[in-house]
Amino acid sequence: MLLRILRATQPKVLLFLIAEKFRLPIVYLSYLSGVIGKSAVEDQTLFDIYQQASGGDFEFVNKTFNFGSASVHIRSKLWKTLGRFSPLYGMQGQHMSAEYTVQSLIQDKFDASLSIENFLTGVGYVHRKVLVRNVFEMYERNVSDAVNDTLLELVNEFHDLTPAQLASIHRLSDGDLSLLTNVTIRDLQNVGVSVEGTTMEVLIRLAIRIGK
Repeated sequence: MLLRILRATQPKVLLFLIAEKFRLPIVYLSYLSGVIGKSAVEDQTLFDIYQQASGGDFEFVNKTFNFGSASVHIRSKLWKTLGRFSPLYGMQGQHMSAEYTVQSLIQDKFDASLSIENFLTGVGYVHRKVLVRNVFEMYERNVSDAVNDTLLELVNEFHDLTPAQLASIHRLSDGDLSLLTNVTIRDLQNVGVSVEGTTMEVLIRLAIRIGK
């Protein structure tokens, strides 16, 4: 828990303890701060990301959070740090939360199953809480250029997400996954869906209905 990495328990710090931002996927937290694109996100350090989450400046983060012996990793580029979270690869690590990533580094414990779980939780957040227009911007794509893509293709491109992992997040059956292989963004638009104004979760459900 984030409590374990704080030196103090002042009221303003406690506000940060309950702040959702520490539990947001790193890729989305970065997007909210204007950092967009895989290279740009991974060129940051976790120290940078904690500044984004807390809203504090360098001095505040440095004094408030006790990173201990993990400081060297906290101040390393994210692309170096994420390599420690096997078996995650590609875009997957960017969907972990800052809280989980820092806790793993501080404790020097890297549990493969927990890392996968945190990654899937992050993807689930993006699918349920972020509008598609923002999702596409976050991953540097345009909806107009993706009209012939299926949702299975897009989630693989955006998150390096497998069909089985997508099924786990949204509780889909094998039959549901089969239907998603044939429905494109254009198909959704053709039945009047405002693609950019909804969420990936809604698009997935609608695509399954169309496929049936």
